[in-house]
Amino acid sequence: MRRVSVVPLSVAVATPVLWPGVAAAHGSDAASWGGRVDVPAVLGVAAATYLIGWSRLRRRGPAAAPTRHLVLYLVGLGSLVAALLSPLAAAALETLPAHMIQHLLLTMVAAPAFVLSDVLPVVSWSVPTAMRPAVAATLRTLRNAGLVPATSLPAASALMAATLWLWHLPSAYEAALARPWVHDLEHASFFASALVFWGAVVDPAPRLQRATGDVARIVALFGATIQNALLAAWIALAPRVLYPHYATRPEALAEQQAAGVVMLAGGAMMYVAAAVLVAARLLVRGDAAVR
Repeated sequence: MRRVSVVPLSVAVATPVLWPGVAAAHGSDAASWGGRVDVPAVLGVAAATYLIGWSRLRRRGPAAAPTRHLVLYLVGLGSLVAALLSPLAAAALETLPAHMIQHLLLTMVAAPAFVLSDVLPVVSWSVPTAMRPAVAATLRTLRNAGLVPATSLPAASALMAATLWLWHLPSAYEAALARPWVHDLEHASFFASALVFWGAVVDPAPRLQRATGDVARIVALFGATIQNALLAAWIALAPRVLYPHYATRPEALAEQQAAGVVMLAGGAMMYVAAAVLVAARLLVRGDAAVR
């Protein structure tokens, strides 16, 4: 089989991610993509890094680096591009429903897609062979420093819920819209807390603790559904505009109601779908045990 060079493939994957920021830096029409250079640069490096590691693992056989992992990673990366660099990013500053869609892309699409892509083992193969023991030592240090309890399913659920509610408080939400660095912090915390939560649900490699039971996963997913629904209801049913940033728009209250519906539908769809998949696996395992 002909071996494909990693460098051209990395450039091919990274170019669509980097182009909007590069073009915006040169004053082209890509300014409508948000005018950011730092974000596309980071995403471009992430794309190339993953592809290098995936390609190296692939040489050991399809089982070591399944095609679905690469597809899932690109789905996650594309979701980040859509959330942070597309015209949606500009629309999110103008309307609450667009902002809600942006948050759903970060937490309900990009985060689980990255977790399912087996990102850490793949990325570890992107570093030179001599550096891999240092990567493994770093993971062991993090585990010994308390990463295990911090990434347990109860802790991950609490972290994600707290992050979600905190940033939707009017004061925090207004601060994020008023200051770009606070807005970046908001997005980073949404994405990071979602990574921790979906990581605890999926339990990908490297496994830092004993695997969580399927019943506990289902309980956590339905708990996430309930708290997401409560927050969505608070936003949708509020009798007044919660966020003064949008108050000047004549349709602000109707858009706030629509944003609550978007949050309710998007969260319920992902959480319930994941719970159904886990329940189906639990039933299959039970049936196999009976047989």
